[in-house]
Amino acid sequence: MSRIRAGLLLAALLLGVAVPRAVAAWADSAQATSGTITLVPTIAAPTASCSTLSIGGVRVVWTAVSGASGYRLSYGNGGTQTQDVGSGTTAVVLTGLASAGTFTVRTLRTWTTTTPAATTTWTSVSSNALSYTVTLGLLGTCSS
Repeated sequence: MSRIRAGLLLAALLLGVAVPRAVAAWADSAQATSGTITLVPTIAAPTASCSTLSIGGVRVVWTAVSGASGYRLSYGNGGTQTQDVGSGTTAVVLTGLASAGTFTVRTLRTWTTTTPAATTTWTSVSSNALSYTVTLGLLGTCSS
C-alpha cells in the first residue's frame, strides 16, 4: 500500500471518518423487477411395456406423462434409430426392423418464454428397456 494511501486511511480512522467499502470490479446489471420465478421439477420418464403380438413389426406401449409435449422413441440395434411422436401417442408399431433390438422412450417437455423469446425442450431419462425380435421380417415379439 502506498504511503499516501496508508496516511489517508490512518487519518480517517483517527478522525472517525467512514471509509467506503471496497467495490467489486464487476457487477451484474440484470434486475428482476416483476414477474414470477417458477421452479420446474424434473420430467418423469414413461414406463414402457410390450403389447400384443404383431405382424410386420413390434407393437410397444408406454404410460402417458402429465405435461409432456411429446415422446422420443429409441429403437434398433443399440437404440440408434429415433422417432419423435406427439403427446397424444402412447403406442406404436415399429416397422422395417432388421431382426432384434431394444426399445426405450423418453418424455419431451417444451418450454417457451416471451421475454426474451425462446423455446427449449427438456428430455427425461430413458424408460425401462424392452427387447424385441422380428422373425423372417414378419412376426414381432417383445419382452421386458
